[in-house]
Amino acid sequence: MNKDIYDKNSGRARNTAAVVFVMAAIWLITPLRPAVSADEQKAAMLAWGGDLVVQTAYGLVKGKKDKNDTLTWLGIPYASPPAGDLRWKAPQPPQAWSDIRDATHFGSRALQKKAILGWTEGSEDCLYLNVWRPADASTDLPVYVWIHGGGNSSGASNAIPDYYGNGLASKAHVVFVSINYRLGIFGWFSHPALRENADPDSASGNFGTLDIIQALRWIQENIAAFGGNPDRVTVAGESSGAFNALTLLMSPRAQGLFHQAVIESGYKTATTKETAETFANELIKKLLIREKKASTIAEAEDLFAHLPQKELAQWLRSLPAKNMLAVFKSAPSGMISFPYPVWDGDVLPSTGFDALADAAVRVPIIIGTNKEETKIFQWLGRANSKDPFYQAYAELSSARWKADGADGMADALTSNPDQPPVYVYRFDWGAYHPDGTNVLPEAVARRLGAFHSLEISFFLGTDTIHGNIILFNQIITKENEKELRALQNQMVSFIRNFAWTGDPNLAPEWSIASPGMSLADNAETSSVTALPFWLPWHADEPDPAFIVFDATRTEVATSIARGRMTRTKVQEMLSQYPEPLQSRLREALEKNE
Repeated sequence: MNKDIYDKNSGRARNTAAVVFVMAAIWLITPLRPAVSADEQKAAMLAWGGDLVVQTAYGLVKGKKDKNDTLTWLGIPYASPPAGDLRWKAPQPPQAWSDIRDATHFGSRALQKKAILGWTEGSEDCLYLNVWRPADASTDLPVYVWIHGGGNSSGASNAIPDYYGNGLASKAHVVFVSINYRLGIFGWFSHPALRENADPDSASGNFGTLDIIQALRWIQENIAAFGGNPDRVTVAGESSGAFNALTLLMSPRAQGLFHQAVIESGYKTATTKETAETFANELIKKLLIREKKASTIAEAEDLFAHLPQKELAQWLRSLPAKNMLAVFKSAPSGMISFPYPVWDGDVLPSTGFDALADAAVRVPIIIGTNKEETKIFQWLGRANSKDPFYQAYAELSSARWKADGADGMADALTSNPDQPPVYVYRFDWGAYHPDGTNVLPEAVARRLGAFHSLEISFFLGTDTIHGNIILFNQIITKENEKELRALQNQMVSFIRNFAWTGDPNLAPEWSIASPGMSLADNAETSSVTALPFWLPWHADEPDPAFIVFDATRTEVATSIARGRMTRTKVQEMLSQYPEPLQSRLREALEKNE
């Protein structure tokens, strides 16, 4: 792209003496300029040039055109493969490459169990990210980083089309980044043998957390080359992706790496450093038997007790990864049960989620849950949706999820006077209505309703909802699609505003006629009829405000509600059910605590 300043093959011959005289005069009258610094040279090199070939700090990558008039670069390594000697170590920067790297295909997903079938898929070589951006010349665009869910043991950045970034990149005019990160025991695992002589990060056991932080560092270093603004980064995730975003708020390692957060259906775990280590001890004994190093638990315990720590660490790192996953039984979703994260007191605070009130990273936050979160798990567990227990349990368990995963967290965050605004939502679209006013087909509303993960495509502006069909349960229909898309446009508008300004009510200047005006005050220029003003949450209010996202088959029905769900209120709701249903519900809630 660089061109010679002088064209040697054109122009008239000049008098050499005259040229020398003029150049000397210019030199005498021109102030001396300081030499261009190395940082300035690097910034100039890593700048958006509007081309499919982009220069990163590690080499050139070539992307492709995508839907919605976007460009995409897929499968870019943001760290070295965490395999072999790098298994259970903090992520290392990627190796540079000399050729133009083809970035038109997704990278490998993390090693995991395949949903329903249960066999192993993926690779330890999984630390890749994907970038989408509008196909134009704009620069300094906000960056939206998507962390996929899956119980931190399944899933990938390309698990479903809902996760693709072309929708939000186009509609919100942002640079969208999605990432893969280590899952399961490769992402969170703590044992003294692995901590011996390890650096503090590697000793923490929080490798999946550190992968996400490494991706954010890569973004700080490279995203300007794709037209992104490293000083306006929003971290977003759903389910375990939301959980991971919450832990980033408490990690001093993440300070300065992001500036807003969107928490969709997050939750908290009660694991401790001690329970994580106990789990590791038991797993190692199972592996000793599986690998025929011992034939009984007693032999495994004896061998385990006498193995030198260094030798044990070497043996664990030498085991085929698939052999290690083989000792786990997976749920129909592919998720396995293991403790995470490790509240090590270094990467993450030793006090766990109690540290949320004094989070290390304080940024504006959107946080919320769905009205019928648990229905999809009930259905996957083959529960009878026609049983009165089904709807009652969904109501109570989802209310508890809201109490713990949204309202309680919003209270903890906003109890600190230094916390920027926190905006709480509840997603109701699709919820079951016994009176028959359902936007979903009646049977689907009863079975799935406003289920866990349904909101993802509404926030990300994608065309599908789990491909539109989840095992023959149709979500998008001719009767509901118009208002579904209108609600989606409304929610994308809130996300666009939040990504650009840190306030879901304040639209970016380029999107409205009057700079700085809220779309709620300028409905004529909005992509929806109007945006209601989304009031922030306040812990000191008896009935704090939150927004309810919903639509009927004829209109968008988003509204502002007030109230706080708590564990006590869930118990009050439970007491309204007659016996023997009440006892049955209480037992189920206690079992699935």
